[in-house]
Amino acid sequence: MPKKDRTTQDGAQKVDLDDPMNYLNRELSMLKFHRRVLFEAMNPVNPLLERVRFLGIVGMILDEFFMVRVGSLTMEPDGHKDQFYFENLPPREQLLAIRKEARKLIRDAQNYY
Repeated sequence: MPKKDRTTQDGAQKVDLDDPMNYLNRELSMLKFHRRVLFEAMNPVNPLLERVRFLGIVGMILDEFFMVRVGSLTMEPDGHKDQFYFENLPPREQLLAIRKEARKLIRDAQNYY
């Protein structure tokens, strides 16, 4: 099969919208958001009570994250070969990446507390 030309007439690069590598994994992206909330909890500029609230928010959103997002991934850990996965990560690989990032996040939150 001939390789598709990935440039437009004006020389700009075409973006392949069907390429899963052009999209972020929503679960891993959500963990990055949780990390930003933890950074707000650790920010000494924020008043102490606000920092405690941010720590509580981290715990609350992690609970919901595991119940909803991770719960749906565990329903079908092997996935389908022909299915579209963001960043080309099938469910089993997503679960491993989530576990690694979540462990770090939880450890950091506990150490800060």
